[in-house]
Amino acid sequence: IHDYILSATKGIKNKSGKSLYPKFKEPKRELPYVVRASMPDSSPASVAVVLENGLSVCWDTEACRMRYIYVGEKTNLFSMWKPASLQNKPFYTETSMIFSKIDAKPQFLGYRLLEKDPVFLYRLGPLEVSERISAGSEEGSVSRIFSVPNTDGLTLDLSHEGKVTITSDKGTLKDHKLTLLPEEAKSFTLTITKK
Repeated sequence: IHDYILSATKGIKNKSGKSLYPKFKEPKRELPYVVRASMPDSSPASVAVVLENGLSVCWDTEACRMRYIYVGEKTNLFSMWKPASLQNKPFYTETSMIFSKIDAKPQFLGYRLLEKDPVFLYRLGPLEVSERISAGSEEGSVSRIFSVPNTDGLTLDLSHEGKVTITSDKGTLKDHKLTLLPEEAKSFTLTITKK
């Protein structure tokens, strides 16, 4: 075979120049959208949520938690060889598991889209949690709508790095701890707003 290739190509010069195939160009996506990606400072099994207000969220499916929020829609998410690159440094980074009082390995159950927003489903011991990520109503904000049925109350640890304001529509928020009664935990919204 080698001898045949040498004789069949004798005197033929390689064509140099343009590639035979056009370079891949990412299609324009309608916002918001969700992409599985290897994100920096997160597990390889992460999800990027690109919102319509110019903010993006990194959500870690292995740890079942939000990792950070950053400004930018043009994140390079499609490299198989290295983690995605971010346009800007995150302005909000969670520094603890918010369900820190529950000593159980998180189990990711998948996600679904509700009006284009991702709703992450996961289990923490006896708790089944759904968490919807969407653009907040205020400029520079992200809403996290939680549903935690069948609990006898919760205390969430909202420790973080970054200059943000965190508010909750239910419960008592003090010193980065949110305390919720059983009825309040069934549906509550956290809003993170960039200062």
